Amino acid sequence: MNFNLTDEQRMLREMVREFSEKEIKPRAAEIDRTDEFPWDLWKRMGELGLLGMTLPPEYGGSGMDTVSWAIAQEEMSRASVVVADIQLATKVMQDMILRNGSSAQTQAYLPALGRGEKLCKQRVAFGQPIGHLQAIQFKLADMSAGIEAARWRLRHAAWLKDQGRPIIREAAEAKLLASDLAVKVTSEALQIHGAYGYSTDFPIERMYRDAKVYQIWEGTSEIQRMVIGRQLLKEY
Repeated sequence: MNFNLTDEQRMLREMVREFSEKEIKPRAAEIDRTDEFPWDLWKRMGELGLLGMTLPPEYGGSGMDTVSWAIAQEEMSRASVVVADIQLATKVMQDMILRNGSSAQTQAYLPALGRGEKLCKQRVAFGQPIGHLQAIQFKLADMSAGIEAARWRLRHAAWLKDQGRPIIREAAEAKLLASDLAVKVTSEALQIHGAYGYSTDFPIERMYRDAKVYQIWEGTSEIQRMVIGRQLLKEY
């Protein structure tokens, strides 16, 4: 296998590097701070052909190989991972439509995605909304059951406190269950929504960041386990 870059790939690298240094990098901090989707850069990436790199020519793409696409990803990521993720999310959607979309869907969506004219609204897999897939339904069922279990542990601990009874172990168990479950559920939600889950156009990425905090403050999950273990040894 030869991993040396071709002349075309080196030219691509220089083009994307120049675009990244001049147009992305100066705005990277602002994009991160304002948490707003950079619509103008998205359109600019479409104009430069960066959103349709691996699309077949019949859909308006360049038909480039994955190595070339990865080179572009690396160069943009040097300036801003957020902006590079726009190209990544676009490719994920394109690949999904190419594999699973009907002829009408590929003609309707792929050229527009490659030009930066349509958005990386509902996630579909295997020709149907993902909520109809059995694997997703299983995830939702586990999430619901876990939430109910944590909710009842929390309410039981609260009820015990209202009765004036000790709740050292019960409170620690409620904190451990609820905080760990919050991270698990939001992480699963990110997985279910695919690339959309990481977009700030949806609240899921914020929910995941918010949930993670609860594993840390007011006693980390590891501390809660220590408290529970010590109480169990005292009680039994």
